Amino acid sequence: TQRNYSDSLRLISDRLGHIPLQNLTKAHVDALVTELLASGRRIGNVQRKGLSPRSVNIVLTLLSAVLEDAVRQGTLSRNVAKLVERVSQRKTEMKTWTEAQAAAFLDAVADDRLNAAWQLSLYGLRRGEVLALRWEDIDLQAKTITIRMARVEVTGVGVVEVEPKTERGKQTLPAGRWPAGRSALPEDPPGQGTIRERRGVQQRL
Repeated sequence: TQRNYSDSLRLISDRLGHIPLQNLTKAHVDALVTELLASGRRIGNVQRKGLSPRSVNIVLTLLSAVLEDAVRQGTLSRNVAKLVERVSQRKTEMKTWTEAQAAAFLDAVADDRLNAAWQLSLYGLRRGEVLALRWEDIDLQAKTITIRMARVEVTGVGVVEVEPKTERGKQTLPAGRWPAGRSALPEDPPGQGTIRERRGVQQRL
């Protein structure tokens, strides 16, 4: 979130920073929206790509919040960003794999060293949630997985562990069966020992 806000502020300051607040008009903000939709993101030093409607609306919301604060402070008489219509966002239907596709994927990663992570990701966990899992979060007897933390990368800080933003994000999930009888709590690949044995080794270290 912090990085998204920083990126949005940079987009605003790069394009409108030279304009005094009192001289900022709706036309300026309209032009900002048009430019961001056409070429808001730079790829490398040459190619430019437009931002998504959602990203542009985030920029508008942040700009409006900044201008609204200036109005409350008496620096501005009105918030021109409020006059600009938000970009319409088309909702796309989520596409998921079929059972056959999921089974084919699991077969393809069966010997991968990150096999357990791929299975957990397919189960529905986000990348940061998979990376933050600890042994105490996994109940092999009850076959449940409890989500308590997530790992995220913060610019200038590095990788940190954070709690979910809402209580809903903290949840205990049933680890049922995968297609073709596969377990969501997989055994390790042949020759590597069971997942229970590996946990025991790690706990003794």
